[in-house]
Amino acid sequence: MSDLTDKETGNAPPAAGPENTRILLLMAVFGLAGGVITGFLISAGFGVGLVFGTAIAFLNYFWLRKSLKKAFDFGNSEGRPSFAGSGYFTRYLVIGGLVALVYISGLLPIAAVLLGASGFAFALVTEGLLRLAGAVFVKGQKSI
Repeated sequence: MSDLTDKETGNAPPAAGPENTRILLLMAVFGLAGGVITGFLISAGFGVGLVFGTAIAFLNYFWLRKSLKKAFDFGNSEGRPSFAGSGYFTRYLVIGGLVALVYISGLLPIAAVLLGASGFAFALVTEGLLRLAGAVFVKGQKSI
């Protein structure tokens, strides 16, 4: 059973829509391609830092998705959303701790890690531009 599957009912959350899937795919492509390219052009450490930052972005995305599912889950016995604020806050502590560990240790360039961690934003902007271009240049496309 997946981590996102409801343990009581066995129901999985709704599958990610095509936009989410494409955003995650863009994020992976940007992170891996950027890591390889910057690994050759700048340094191997910078490339690894970019890939590590992208992994942090994925961790953040899936952890946030799971936290929000719990927050808006009205199916518990009390009829109220079961929201563990500590789990939501823990996400920030863990991700901040990982970034702080990289910064303090100096193992990877912090700029590369932060660029990789912001990969979701780059992918989201790219998705928006693709949808805008599709709406403008493709006839028969539904409006945004």
